[in-house]
Amino acid sequence: MTPVLDHVSFKVRNVAATGAFYAALGAEVTPYSGERLAVTFSGGTRLIFQETSTPFSPDAVDYLGLECAGDAGVDELFARLAASGAQLRDVRAEFASAPGPYGFFLRDPDGYLVKVFHYHEET
Repeated sequence: MTPVLDHVSFKVRNVAATGAFYAALGAEVTPYSGERLAVTFSGGTRLIFQETSTPFSPDAVDYLGLECAGDAGVDELFARLAASGAQLRDVRAEFASAPGPYGFFLRDPDGYLVKVFHYHEET
Protein backbone atom coordinates (compact mmCIF):
# COMPACT_ATOMS: atom_id res chain seq x y z
CA MET A 1 0.00 0.00 0.00
CA THR A 2 1.30 3.45 -0.91
CA PRO A 3 0.97 6.09 1.83
CA VAL A 4 -1.17 9.15 1.13
CA LEU A 5 0.22 12.59 1.94
CA ASP A 6 -1.93 13.93 4.76
CA HIS A 7 -0.29 17.30 5.38
CA VAL A 8 2.90 19.35 5.25
CA SER A 9 4.10 21.07 8.42
CA PHE A 10 5.80 24.47 8.57
CA LYS A 11 7.40 26.51 11.33
CA VAL A 12 6.07 30.06 11.77
CA ARG A 13 6.70 33.04 14.02
CA ASN A 14 3.04 33.93 14.68
CA VAL A 15 0.14 31.53 14.05
CA ALA A 16 -2.48 34.31 14.29
CA ALA A 17 -0.87 36.31 11.45
CA THR A 18 -0.38 33.12 9.42
CA GLY A 19 -4.01 32.10 9.94
CA ALA A 20 -5.29 35.51 8.86
CA PHE A 21 -3.12 35.41 5.72
CA TYR A 22 -4.36 32.01 4.56
CA ALA A 23 -7.98 32.84 5.47
CA ALA A 24 -7.68 35.84 3.12
CA LEU A 25 -6.62 33.40 0.39
CA GLY A 26 -9.88 31.50 0.96
CA ALA A 27 -8.59 28.54 2.99
CA GLU A 28 -10.34 27.09 6.02
CA VAL A 29 -8.25 27.83 9.12
CA THR A 30 -8.60 25.59 12.18
CA PRO A 31 -6.63 26.42 15.34
CA TYR A 32 -5.41 23.39 17.30
CA SER A 33 -4.02 25.47 20.14
CA GLY A 34 -2.52 28.89 20.63
CA GLU A 35 0.65 27.69 18.90
CA ARG A 36 -0.62 25.38 16.14
CA LEU A 37 -3.17 25.55 13.33
CA ALA A 38 -4.30 23.71 10.23
CA VAL A 39 -5.02 25.38 6.91
CA THR A 40 -7.18 23.36 4.52
CA PHE A 41 -7.78 24.22 0.87
CA SER A 42 -10.82 23.21 -1.20
CA GLY A 43 -8.95 20.36 -2.91
CA GLY A 44 -8.26 18.81 0.50
CA THR A 45 -4.60 19.82 0.80
CA ARG A 46 -3.77 20.58 4.41
CA LEU A 47 -0.88 22.60 5.80
CA ILE A 48 0.00 22.56 9.48
CA PHE A 49 1.71 25.58 11.05
CA GLN A 50 3.54 25.39 14.36
CA GLU A 51 4.66 28.56 16.11
CA THR A 52 8.30 28.50 17.19
CA SER A 53 10.94 30.84 18.52
CA THR A 54 13.67 28.65 17.00
CA PRO A 55 15.27 30.28 13.94
CA PHE A 56 14.20 28.80 10.61
CA SER A 57 14.61 29.65 6.94
CA PRO A 58 11.57 29.98 4.67
CA ASP A 59 14.04 29.66 1.76
CA ALA A 60 14.14 25.91 2.43
CA VAL A 61 10.82 25.76 0.51
CA ASP A 62 10.81 26.87 -3.16
CA TYR A 63 7.17 27.96 -2.98
CA LEU A 64 3.67 26.87 -2.04
CA GLY A 65 1.58 26.50 -5.21
CA LEU A 66 -2.11 27.38 -4.93
CA GLU A 67 -3.99 26.56 -8.14
CA CYS A 68 -7.28 28.32 -8.92
CA ALA A 69 -10.00 26.79 -11.13
CA GLY A 70 -9.53 29.42 -13.84
CA ASP A 71 -8.06 32.78 -14.79
CA ALA A 72 -11.07 34.61 -13.31
CA GLY A 73 -10.32 33.09 -9.89
CA VAL A 74 -6.71 34.25 -10.13
CA ASP A 75 -7.82 37.75 -11.15
CA GLU A 76 -10.39 37.96 -8.35
CA LEU A 77 -7.88 36.93 -5.71
CA PHE A 78 -5.25 39.29 -7.14
CA ALA A 79 -7.69 42.23 -6.94
CA ARG A 80 -8.71 41.37 -3.36
CA LEU A 81 -5.13 41.03 -2.16
CA ALA A 82 -3.94 44.14 -4.02
CA ALA A 83 -6.73 46.13 -2.35
CA SER A 84 -5.49 44.87 1.05
CA GLY A 85 -2.05 46.32 0.36
CA ALA A 86 -0.29 42.97 -0.14
CA GLN A 87 2.97 43.09 -2.08
CA LEU A 88 2.32 41.06 -5.24
CA ARG A 89 4.59 40.05 -8.12
CA ASP A 90 2.27 39.79 -11.10
CA VAL A 91 3.18 37.36 -13.92
CA ARG A 92 -0.33 37.14 -15.41
CA ALA A 93 0.51 39.09 -18.59
CA GLU A 94 3.42 36.77 -19.38
CA PHE A 95 1.13 33.72 -19.45
CA ALA A 96 -2.16 35.31 -20.55
CA SER A 97 -2.01 33.64 -23.95
CA ALA A 98 0.87 31.20 -23.50
CA PRO A 99 1.23 27.82 -21.79
CA GLY A 100 2.30 28.08 -18.19
CA PRO A 101 1.29 29.40 -14.77
CA TYR A 102 -1.01 32.42 -15.21
CA GLY A 103 -0.84 34.09 -11.80
CA PHE A 104 1.15 35.97 -9.22
CA PHE A 105 3.50 35.54 -6.28
CA LEU A 106 3.44 36.91 -2.75
CA ARG A 107 5.06 36.13 0.60
CA ASP A 108 3.19 34.96 3.66
CA PRO A 109 3.92 36.58 7.06
CA ASP A 110 6.90 34.27 7.64
CA GLY A 111 8.52 34.80 4.26
CA TYR A 112 7.31 31.62 2.52
CA LEU A 113 6.80 32.30 -1.18
CA VAL A 114 3.25 31.57 -2.37
CA LYS A 115 2.42 31.14 -6.07
CA VAL A 116 -1.27 31.63 -6.94
CA PHE A 117 -1.95 30.42 -10.47
CA HIS A 118 -4.07 28.70 -13.08
CA TYR A 119 -2.00 26.52 -15.37
CA HIS A 120 -2.52 27.03 -19.11
CA GLU A 121 -1.98 23.85 -21.10
CA GLU A 122 -0.32 23.91 -24.52
CA THR A 123 -2.87 24.12 -27.31
